[in-house]
Amino acid sequence: MYKTQIFNLIVNKVAVGCEVSPQEILGTSHRQDIVDARCMAYKIAMKLEDFSPMDIAVISGKGKPKAVRDLVATFKVRWDRTQNFRTIYKTVTKELKEELEINKNEEETDL
Repeated sequence: MYKTQIFNLIVNKVAVGCEVSPQEILGTSHRQDIVDARCMAYKIAMKLEDFSPMDIAVISGKGKPKAVRDLVATFKVRWDRTQNFRTIYKTVTKELKEELEINKNEEETDL
């Protein structure tokens, strides 16, 4: 899978888990639930697939890696603040690990 495809998969999974739209996650809203979802999507991309802040900035259209870094830096505060955030993060991460592993296995068998 290409990085853009992986990132879109992550955003879609987070959107479902957080009950917001992918467009809201990638948009400019400052509503707390949307910013939480955006932070979660960026953190998952960086943790699971080794995306850099530059990768995320370019793919998401945010343009500035510093903005991505600054948002991800707030992850621990969001994690500590609510149980719901932790639950969604764990569920989405688990689902993505399984789905990304399946995709990797399929790509290997195509070779």
